Amino acid sequence: MHIGKRVLAGSILGATIIASGGCLAVAAAAGTGLGVAYVKGDLEAVVEATPRKFVAEAEAALESMGIRVLAANANDVEGTVNARTADDKKIMIKVSKQTDATSTVSIRVGTFGDEAMSQAIYEKIKANL
Repeated sequence: MHIGKRVLAGSILGATIIASGGCLAVAAAAGTGLGVAYVKGDLEAVVEATPRKFVAEAEAALESMGIRVLAANANDVEGTVNARTADDKKIMIKVSKQTDATSTVSIRVGTFGDEAMSQAIYEKIKANL
């Protein structure tokens, strides 16, 4: 009877991993206690910055990386940055106010995501915050 329960539990766990895409990597943001996750092609993070501040730093970071910024908009509640890499990969950065001091951020590179590039962009932006 115990073997049947283990098989059932294993099947449920396997189905859950498959349903979630099996693509979840979580790491602690350096020194802030805020989290960073890469989920289904998007790097998601909580940062200590307003949307306006984050978008301004994102523009500067992308330009310093040789990435062409097509549009950047921000207000007190949300912001977006659209950019293209030299090989024409689309970059979409979205930021939304969470509290007066923090915002949630989403970075997607390309159609299906590029974890390494998303992480490099995030680190470059974060270094200037």
